[in-house]
Amino acid sequence: TCSDDCGREECILGNILHLDELAMKALEKQTAQISLDNDFLRDYYSQASIDYPWWWIGAREVGGSLTPNTFSTNTDMVQACDDMKALLNNVSFEDEIKHFACRLVATQGHGSHEVLQARVTAVGARGFCMRVLVVDEISSQQQVSQVDVSYKFEHEISDASMLRSAVLVAFNSD
Repeated sequence: TCSDDCGREECILGNILHLDELAMKALEKQTAQISLDNDFLRDYYSQASIDYPWWWIGAREVGGSLTPNTFSTNTDMVQACDDMKALLNNVSFEDEIKHFACRLVATQGHGSHEVLQARVTAVGARGFCMRVLVVDEISSQQQVSQVDVSYKFEHEISDASMLRSAVLVAFNSD
């Protein structure tokens, strides 16, 4: 506070400068957070950093010497898997995906977390992968982190019909 003596103007100016300094620090922090958020979301949507499980067989790998293949070409398999991924990531399945992701997060050693958002990152002949944004409680503060989880089909799929069936089984199992 500034008193009524002759230094009042200097005191007010000093307070304004101090508030200006605090505002600049707050803006810098907010700008840094926005940059972090953008990087975080870019990584969330990135296909480059998917953590594939050991059993993974991608759509392009089907038909090799170890996998039976009734697809006419690998492009049929790639198309079926891409279509399933697009379908599962459709906004109309958002609640089902979040619920399923919550189960996977809890059963794959990540603990019980609130799932903010989840998306299917890859669909293959043996299962699918998901990237999940979860809320962590750290020192009574909430922090958002990302985890990769996966679901393995009971059997390796060999056609689009089997793929649809395997995904239905996955989402209907508890």
